[in-house]
Amino acid sequence: MLPVRVTLYHNPAAHLPAKAGENNEKRALVGLESVDTQTWSRFEEDRPQLNAAQSLIRDHTVLSDLLEGIRVEQTSYRLLRNGDGVLDGRRAPDELVGFYFLTGEVEFTSPGAKPIHARKGDYLLLCHGTRYCIRPTSENGKCSIGHLVFSLDGLRARLLFRILPKVLFISGLSQEEMQWQMQLEHLITHHPRAFSTASPAINHRLIEASIISNIQTFFYREGSQAYQIDSPHLVRVYASVKALHECPERAWTIAALADLSSMSKTLFVAKFKDATGMPPARYLSMLRLDRVKELLRARSLSLTQIAHRTGYSTDMALIHAFKRQFGITPGQFRSVHQWS
Repeated sequence: MLPVRVTLYHNPAAHLPAKAGENNEKRALVGLESVDTQTWSRFEEDRPQLNAAQSLIRDHTVLSDLLEGIRVEQTSYRLLRNGDGVLDGRRAPDELVGFYFLTGEVEFTSPGAKPIHARKGDYLLLCHGTRYCIRPTSENGKCSIGHLVFSLDGLRARLLFRILPKVLFISGLSQEEMQWQMQLEHLITHHPRAFSTASPAINHRLIEASIISNIQTFFYREGSQAYQIDSPHLVRVYASVKALHECPERAWTIAALADLSSMSKTLFVAKFKDATGMPPARYLSMLRLDRVKELLRARSLSLTQIAHRTGYSTDMALIHAFKRQFGITPGQFRSVHQWS
């Protein structure tokens, strides 16, 4: 019996629009590998052990829960080329700023963080702080950098910023890792309609997967850091935080939330504010509005239905709260942001 061959497709470039004069069929075949069934069987046998040995982030932790809740509102990509001088930049409060170092060598500095020396194949994600500076250190003073800005939405993202290190630095991405990440960003930011009518939702999910992948890679490279990252303040109240995330529509009381965290009401309110940066009532209000925005984007629900699902007594109560927070009505938000 002849051995059966299985073809593995793992080339994201095949989905990019072809260059002028480029043969689509030839482009789609680049990067394919064929393996016989014996090799595939060995891979299947080894995969459970690999997954167990290379567990990146433990399930059912504060970090894993916050990563699941990442939502991207906007993203931008640009290629920075610098002949000499210094590149200065600023990070907004709800943004992650990423850099792929493509050519040359640089020194990256940000107030409160140690200087980082980066070169081709390195990746850096700035999670805290506002200002940063990139100074070329190559002999010719030249460098090329892929600059990414992710605007994140929601309280989970803000909590994630509070517990992540200031800078996530990944040294020496493989050629395959770098190629995949760069092509993904290029596809989404330069070809927004590459996935037809479903493109907004799909592109958002791909970007979110890219962010999570980079954070996981950092923790895998850094060994035990993923087990140490959970903020002590956040761990103490996270049973309550998670309950709010899961059921924001409930009529929560301080007593009920404090009981979930096994604390007195006074201690709970103080610890909750330490962990999240705001009192429980304010956090719940913001969480409900985040959920409203999510439903306005993704579903054709009436405002009355959305109000019922998010803890507002009437659609008018929802409209007033939404406009007070964001300066526009839910209908205006939906007309701009709903995924088609």
